[in-house]
Amino acid sequence: MKLNLSWVKTRQTKYGAYLAVYVLVVVALLSLANWFVNRNSKSWDLTANKQYSLSGQTKKIVGNLENEVKIYHFDRQSQFDRARDLLNNYDSLSGKLSVEYIDPDRKPGPAREMQVKSYGTTILVSGAKREEANVLDEESVTSALIRLTRSGSKKIYFVEGHGEGDINNSERQGYSSAKKALEDSQYQVETVSLLRDPKVPEDAAAVVVAGPKTEYLETEVDAIRRFVEGGGRAMFLLEPGMGEKLAPMLADWNVELKGDLIIDLNEVNQLFGASETMPIITGYKSHAITRELGRVATLMPLSRSVQPAKESKPDVTVDTLFETSAESWATGFSAQMREVRLQEGRDTKGPIPMAVAGTVRKSGSEAPAPLEGEAPGPKEGRFVVVGSSRFPANNYIGFNGNKDLFVNMVNWLASDEDLISIRPKSPENRRVNLTVAQMRNVFFLSVVGLPLLMLATGVAVWWRRR
Repeated sequence: MKLNLSWVKTRQTKYGAYLAVYVLVVVALLSLANWFVNRNSKSWDLTANKQYSLSGQTKKIVGNLENEVKIYHFDRQSQFDRARDLLNNYDSLSGKLSVEYIDPDRKPGPAREMQVKSYGTTILVSGAKREEANVLDEESVTSALIRLTRSGSKKIYFVEGHGEGDINNSERQGYSSAKKALEDSQYQVETVSLLRDPKVPEDAAAVVVAGPKTEYLETEVDAIRRFVEGGGRAMFLLEPGMGEKLAPMLADWNVELKGDLIIDLNEVNQLFGASETMPIITGYKSHAITRELGRVATLMPLSRSVQPAKESKPDVTVDTLFETSAESWATGFSAQMREVRLQEGRDTKGPIPMAVAGTVRKSGSEAPAPLEGEAPGPKEGRFVVVGSSRFPANNYIGFNGNKDLFVNMVNWLASDEDLISIRPKSPENRRVNLTVAQMRNVFFLSVVGLPLLMLATGVAVWWRRR
């Protein structure tokens, strides 16, 4: 009996075979891609807010763990996947850290032992210490990890009494966000008035002079000088017209504080919506404070130039932290000025330095006498001077790298160089908000426009074939 294979040569059979081959190839490619992605889970984070990537600070802290840390996440088993997206990244960074997911309904014992009262609780344990993350995001988990692994907490004092930035003020010009950022790094933040008692507290890891509106008295300046030259640490945030009584002391530390105003005409400012009086910094000098920032932009509203003095001094070292762009200018500043007119030959063309960090070691007769119980001999004092006092304020600290720069400065002053890094950011809300008119346009386009287009295309194809 002879088989009839003529159907194999028909056009329908060929098309069917081609379609089957195409389907098999597509399925094979999708299966291969799925296998590869599962084997290399989240190796490439393409989300705009880097949802599946950990910050430099988290990587540094977890990578430098000295003791074992266990993270317990309590939730319904059906909700574990959301937690794994974040916590498994921690687990992969170090062999000293592990994560365990517990359903309190199925395993009530551990939940009862750790006094877990609600689903979604995340607890970090190391030895006899434990800390709880407030919410399930990198910022909260890493903050809890810092509190867990650091013994004790250092005190940072903000000087008050002259209209400085208020760390308890949550309005736009307040410093409450800066305070929280420091507390997240395990610092205690308090205020001190040198008017009542011209002496920096002995437990101060650093003092911050943040934009005084009136001038300091000589006794206050002497108290800060003695503190730094005796091995203390201080930060000075001084915008144009501020800190003239502090200028002689800074000059003794080889810092030149100029009475000018920086105007930045760089087009990058317009892209960020910043005005000419808000220089945007995108490049930094080599220093422990700025090394981790790379090309992360920072915003310096209402700023002046600050630079190392030309004459060097043997007991002082001063380094520039960053400069403005080449399109910037430094012009004379007056509190009465209402508009700025740049004039070539009179004003200084950029780049213009506007922040320095330095050390001072006073020895011999210049060294302050040691306090009671204090060991004699020179000690290294550290200081940071920035020509803007508004970049850590509530309305600007959230701009790109402003918070990282401010906290890094405090880390360096407090000798916590291991904390200097790019910190985790809160998850970004990328919601699309449409006006009534835009919603109406979307409705007509999707409900009316597209069906009519498809109908017209079909009629055109029918008419052409007819």
